[in-house]
Amino acid sequence: MEAILEATLKTLCPRVFVTVAPSGTQTPFVVWQQTGGLDLSYIENSSAKRHARVQISVWAATPQQAAALRGQIEAALRPLESLTCTPSAAHHMTYEPDTKLHGVQQVWEIWV
Repeated sequence: MEAILEATLKTLCPRVFVTVAPSGTQTPFVVWQQTGGLDLSYIENSSAKRHARVQISVWAATPQQAAALRGQIEAALRPLESLTCTPSAAHHMTYEPDTKLHGVQQVWEIWV
């Protein structure tokens, strides 16, 4: 799951990081992290399917740049055949006053 997600995101933005971006990273950039998931197992305790709840954050110089890249990410993730990706809710916008960066964050439910 991780390799497919990372490769898909990098087709849209070359600066993709797991958990945190290095200080001073050029914008826009994408940060993703797994924030949980469900354990689906069969009765004999073998894994049925793998699930991950993944937060994808886009950081950019303007809210419009962040929103545009978020839209491209959604358009790329929804039709994937190798993963089932659906947003768990609408995105939310944020601002980081120390870096003066605008962010758009969305949580995805990913099954493989």
